[in-house]
Amino acid sequence: MKKLFFTLTLTLIPFYTFAYEGTISQSGSCGATDADCHYDLYEDGHLEISGTGKMSDFYYPTGNAAPWAPDDGPDIYDNPVKSVNINGVTSIGQWAFLWCNNLENVQISDSVKEVNTGAFEQSGNHIENIIIPSSVEKITGWAFTNSDTANIIIEGTPELIGNVFTNTRNAKIYCSSEIDCTNKGVYNDIDYQGTVIPYDKQSGVYLLDGQMYASPIDMANTQNACVDMDTCKAKVLKNKGYCSSDEACAAMVEAENANHPIEYKNKSYATIDDLLKGKHMPKRIYTIDEANRVAGTKNRVSIKYR
Repeated sequence: MKKLFFTLTLTLIPFYTFAYEGTISQSGSCGATDADCHYDLYEDGHLEISGTGKMSDFYYPTGNAAPWAPDDGPDIYDNPVKSVNINGVTSIGQWAFLWCNNLENVQISDSVKEVNTGAFEQSGNHIENIIIPSSVEKITGWAFTNSDTANIIIEGTPELIGNVFTNTRNAKIYCSSEIDCTNKGVYNDIDYQGTVIPYDKQSGVYLLDGQMYASPIDMANTQNACVDMDTCKAKVLKNKGYCSSDEACAAMVEAENANHPIEYKNKSYATIDDLLKGKHMPKRIYTIDEANRVAGTKNRVSIKYR
């Protein structure tokens, strides 16, 4: 019997990059040696960090404060940065946002692989969510020490080195069950007063206490749980821009459930998980026809092109 090859035509959402609108008050380099890292600090307190390579490491006692921080004196605890967008660089430098007491919003792109010592120490009192993307491979000690960030969400499975969450008093730490966020090497169990919430991730869907969520923010705001797995997968695909309508997203999930390949940008994917991971199928797809297996042999089978 001839098998059908299922294709799904999608309407794609265009990708645009928008420049931050405002008046720049200060600019300069913030990169380590051989890095091309640049910052723009706007008058309203927004900080844009972009470029390639690693950010510089900073620390006040050595006279090496971050360039967007006050030099010294009574203003050292009144850092002007209110929001930050980190894009393109591969690391967040040591103590880059130490004492950023006015910081309210942090966006970290999936270019970042390391969050270094003290990066957000004493800086999260007004932050609702910090999402550490799955690209991050390592978080080093004191990265969130004395931070009151409400939700710290670790999407991947980075190595946690030292007392990452020491005295993060009221924070909820969301982390995959594949890493041990309750390990005493991560935070001091006496100083730490927050709540660690382990979760599992399945085909882009977050699973927490028997509930399903399409994003870390939904997971932190537990009232946004999905009704069922299919609806949740469709929401994940729409959030990530793989489809522009609820109908198209639902069709992708239906294709997976029917064991049909999903076609996206002229490539075929066996499952939604493969699509999210970029694991497309080879151009020539073969299946073993068990009905035509040659009697009395172990390996000789009839191969049909699909």
